[in-house]
Amino acid sequence: MTKKKITGQPIGEPFAPLLDRLTYSDAYKALPPLARCILIYMIAEAPRPFNGERIVMGSRAAAQHCGCHYTTAWKAMQQIDNSGLATIAELGHSAQRGDVNRATRWNLNFWKKGYAS
Repeated sequence: MTKKKITGQPIGEPFAPLLDRLTYSDAYKALPPLARCILIYMIAEAPRPFNGERIVMGSRAAAQHCGCHYTTAWKAMQQIDNSGLATIAELGHSAQRGDVNRATRWNLNFWKKGYAS
């Protein structure tokens, strides 16, 4: 009998243990439901395979996903930033500054080894 060659990551890796670390943390439990939804959406939109890159997530995209107004989504995103689970790396801006619209860039802090909440 020949063994099947494994070419990729095992199913659930690397997110399964990290999602356990996230969902059982006190910081995640303290977030309101909308902020939790947006945080999970951020994780879903992360590049694959995820190697700690910044995640691009603006309030309008989060609002469209969650079915709320973009200012409500932004308030929830500020709660995520204050929780320390994900923090703003580069604040986005609108076209009023002369450039094109640019979404906010985020770092997932719970992803890092040694993170404890």
